[in-house]
Amino acid sequence: MKPGRRVKQIVLFLGFLQLMFPEAKGQFYTSGQDPSEIKWMQLKGSHFRLIYPVAFSSEAKRFAFLLETYKEPVSRPLASSARRFPVVFHPYSILSNGFVVWAPWRMEIYPLPPQDIDAEDWLTQLAIHEYRHIVQLQKLNQGFTKGLGILAGEQGPGAVSGLIPRWFLEGDAVRTETMLGIGHRGQLPSFHMELRTLLLSQPEPYPFLKAMLGSYRNFVPDYYQYGYGMVSWTEEKYQADVFPKAIDFTARNPYLLYPFGISLKRTTGYNQQGLYKKAMQDLREKWNHQEPAEIYPGKKVWNKRNPREYITYRFPVFFNDSMVIACKSGLGEVPSFVKIGKDGKEKRILHYGSENLVRISVAGNQLVWTEIRTDVRWQNRSFSVIKRLDLSSGKQYRVTKRSRYFAPVLSGDGTRITAVGITPENAVSLVVLRTQDGTILREIPSPGNAMLMEPCWISDSEIGVLLQEREGKSIWKYDMESNAWSSFLPATTAELGDLAGAWPWLFFRSGYTGICNIFALNCLDSSVWQVTSVRYGAASPSVSPDGKRIIFSDYTPAGYDVAEIPLDTNLWTRWNGTNLTNDPFITSGRDKRTGKAGFSDLDSRSFSETTYRPWLHLFKIHSWLPLYADYDLLRQGDPAAGAGFMILGQDLLNTSFLSLGSDWSQGYPVWRGTWTYAGLYPVFRIQAEQGGVPLVYKAGTNTLPALTKDHSMISTRISFPLNLTSGAYLQYVNPSVEWEFKNDWFYKPDQAVFVRGIHFFTASLYGYRYLRLAPRDISPRFGQVAELNLNFSPFSADDIGPLLTGKFGIFLPGLGKHHSSFINYSFLNQFYSRSRYLYSSGGYFPRGYVPATSSEMHRWSIDYRFPLWYPDWHIQTLLYVKRLRADMFADYASGKILSENRQGFNEKDFFSCGGTLYTDFHLFRIIFPFSLGVRVIYIPEFNTFRFTHLINIDLTDF
Repeated sequence: MKPGRRVKQIVLFLGFLQLMFPEAKGQFYTSGQDPSEIKWMQLKGSHFRLIYPVAFSSEAKRFAFLLETYKEPVSRPLASSARRFPVVFHPYSILSNGFVVWAPWRMEIYPLPPQDIDAEDWLTQLAIHEYRHIVQLQKLNQGFTKGLGILAGEQGPGAVSGLIPRWFLEGDAVRTETMLGIGHRGQLPSFHMELRTLLLSQPEPYPFLKAMLGSYRNFVPDYYQYGYGMVSWTEEKYQADVFPKAIDFTARNPYLLYPFGISLKRTTGYNQQGLYKKAMQDLREKWNHQEPAEIYPGKKVWNKRNPREYITYRFPVFFNDSMVIACKSGLGEVPSFVKIGKDGKEKRILHYGSENLVRISVAGNQLVWTEIRTDVRWQNRSFSVIKRLDLSSGKQYRVTKRSRYFAPVLSGDGTRITAVGITPENAVSLVVLRTQDGTILREIPSPGNAMLMEPCWISDSEIGVLLQEREGKSIWKYDMESNAWSSFLPATTAELGDLAGAWPWLFFRSGYTGICNIFALNCLDSSVWQVTSVRYGAASPSVSPDGKRIIFSDYTPAGYDVAEIPLDTNLWTRWNGTNLTNDPFITSGRDKRTGKAGFSDLDSRSFSETTYRPWLHLFKIHSWLPLYADYDLLRQGDPAAGAGFMILGQDLLNTSFLSLGSDWSQGYPVWRGTWTYAGLYPVFRIQAEQGGVPLVYKAGTNTLPALTKDHSMISTRISFPLNLTSGAYLQYVNPSVEWEFKNDWFYKPDQAVFVRGIHFFTASLYGYRYLRLAPRDISPRFGQVAELNLNFSPFSADDIGPLLTGKFGIFLPGLGKHHSSFINYSFLNQFYSRSRYLYSSGGYFPRGYVPATSSEMHRWSIDYRFPLWYPDWHIQTLLYVKRLRADMFADYASGKILSENRQGFNEKDFFSCGGTLYTDFHLFRIIFPFSLGVRVIYIPEFNTFRFTHLINIDLTDF
């Protein structure tokens, strides 16, 4: 029985769409697990259910009220209302994020406020932004897409969501938060800086596909910036229903491939590319009027650069009068700390691994910074630890362990550190630590538990800090002697950040002028002065030890430079308090998107909570299919579909994953099921299969046993995935054991009979350690990988002997930048004696050979990988080629090969060499990059060439 043509078309349609958006992936997106000891609570609102750790109860209730508050103003512009949705909180992570996915339908929130937060409260931002995504995706649940939902469950509309471009999803959400809140991204000069710089420095904007899909050749601003500009321009020029109509049309006609663009063409006269060009032209014209005259046209630039190479230097600080230290990164750079001398020469100090860096600090020949340390087992528990580097000896020290400290800065003498501490309950404090060992010297709760950001030392006993109030961000001072807080600068919705102290001045970055510049606050009279007037943007000020010079990061089309100016107050301009916006659409936008914004009185409503018991919700079924499909093959372009059905489940805490199905493609049922449980320290997986004809392992012409379609298999696997990442090196270890039983038939020659059923055991150890990759890197330039496996059948040792295999590899840098060598040794040993049956030897022969049965194999191989060209070449919207790269290789192996009469083994050597040419590209605007390779292999033994092709789809690249 074969599936009909229409059914196969539906499977192909779903498979194609699953490549186009993260929410559309098969079984299914998981953000990882929280610690197993957490006690979970829940509360229900009119259209949502919140699930959170008991310690986060107060903040969860506040988030519930925010969702109720913004329900109507967020939903109304899209003429859509959301069905009930769950929200899961991960407060033990130090990530600051949120996302919405279809399968299973949910919102996940990482509620830690970031140090570079806007003027608006973080939970308010998340409530508006992520709820807008809920409304966007829920609006798809109509027409043809609703039918897909009935047919396939939540994966149906989840797949169609891939047809809604990312620039709209994120641009519209940023637009919404900007219209409804205070000081949100659309109003911040830093948000627009990269796109503004690009448009003003080049004759033409990048082609549409390059702007949306990125580039290895050039830095490309993200789709949040492009999307905000495109959505805002469209809403300014046309009726407010342009995008609601586009979503409606997409939901009803997803089979048209580009339905969103077709709808835009009908309502505006422009498809996506045309709308992009018009929006970028309009933005360029508006920003052209913002060209400032520089106060210091002759400023000194410390770093030397190739103007065609995008490299950025952030957070510069003086090491001494003749040397600065900065954080260097770029398309071709693994992030590192570098020393830069007056002559522009650089010396790398070390590669760092922090993902939450907002500053570094140097004093007393010491460098301190924060680094993310993820829990060894639980992905959703992480820490922000303070690390210290002795600049004389080069030794690193961990000042704190399992801490949640942010934005540390050293005191003038280097003996103390002040930083912001935030608990999982979002309790905020200012802390003072001893530099040597991290001992807490002082812990001061913030006033009213307001968010604190980027503290700095004003004097030995006074600390300046940014503070978030209801009206926006302000600058405060804490006096350690009087134990008193006082305000320096009233709250403002303008951009404030990068606080740095040098008595009597507090320097900071602000967007007062509509462009990020450096300003100075006089601590004696609270006057504010403009220090710089740059063309694109300035950040991260720092004062020299002698107090006569200021360095800062000065943005250019090629990235941030380290710029120096004299600390000359005579050249400063007193600021009059006016706050200009860099957003050319903010006024007209508010006319079209009115609604309640800002903070609300949270005491006016209460929510009741109950205990959430995860074990009652382990088997949450979210999707199904009235046929059987192998999702792994589906992602490789093979529909692999047959008659039958499938059921897919995943719980909301990402601990339980279920797949059940029946495959009738051969005319009879084969039942298959897999359940994985990751809620405990070890991860458990159970697989089972029932149906079909069992395998028969025989020797010679033995008479076969009577066969029926009663094949069965069951296996259980226990693994311990351990994340040991530290610093700039990614480290992972995963030991596992597995038991498997199959009721296949095996011939026993010593008894001349067939017996049924055999047990297999496997013990494995896999691990790697490698240096983080720069965006252009193809493979790690330093690293190791190892795998060791032992397979055996203890109850059938006379029939199948043990198998020991291992693979060990090392990555080394090549001759050029982004070149990498991989040297690999692998072995196989079957320990063959009386055993009749042998395991497969595939994977241990040189490339190009057909694997033969062997009792022992040793293989050495070397690969040399390097980029060839970054063409950024496209054909309309069909194809976008980003990179050509190559891999040259040579393989040598020696082993004992089973003879033709199967009575013994012959020793033999094997050798092959060749190369592979790869093309990395995108098809049909699909966000996941494809890699197509053509490989040529030369085998001297036969003096022949063999050609193969390889294709890969990177589903992790989003």
